[in-house]
Amino acid sequence: VLDASSERNNGTMSSGVTRVTDPQRGKVLAFNGLNGMVSIPDSASLDLTTGMTLEAWIKPSSTNAAWRSVILKEIESGLAYSLYSTNDVARPSAYVHIPPQSADYEIAGPKRLTAGVWTHIAMTYDGTNMRLYVNGSLVRSVLRSGTILSSAGVLHIGGNEVWGGEFFAGLID
Repeated sequence: VLDASSERNNGTMSSGVTRVTDPQRGKVLAFNGLNGMVSIPDSASLDLTTGMTLEAWIKPSSTNAAWRSVILKEIESGLAYSLYSTNDVARPSAYVHIPPQSADYEIAGPKRLTAGVWTHIAMTYDGTNMRLYVNGSLVRSVLRSGTILSSAGVLHIGGNEVWGGEFFAGLID
């Protein structure tokens, strides 16, 4: 999977990911929900310590109450930052890990997404506020301050290697 930016953060697809053409979005990646993810090696450009936007167009096959990773930057036994299509209560969510508290700070949407429907989800962090957007509308804002933990870990799309996979099922553009 080639990075279209000048950063050259190219990824490798596992066997559970295929390239497909969607009538609405064109060429996208299909994730099987069992073992599919894209792995992107660490790079200094992925150490998003003071601010970031994580975003994706997703078409989940299911929106049940299960952790489903869209984007996750790993640390040794956790995450530096992440974006989820669903959490344990079936809502989109995002996290940042801020030392020295060594805590994962969450922001979650007020309701579940619709399965089988393209949805744009995004999380921004500016060092003071976390904001979660669904289809361009701000759905939640939380005050959080600090610098996100830098990590030498892999960035994954559609899953992770920390918590048994949390594999996304559906399409990601």
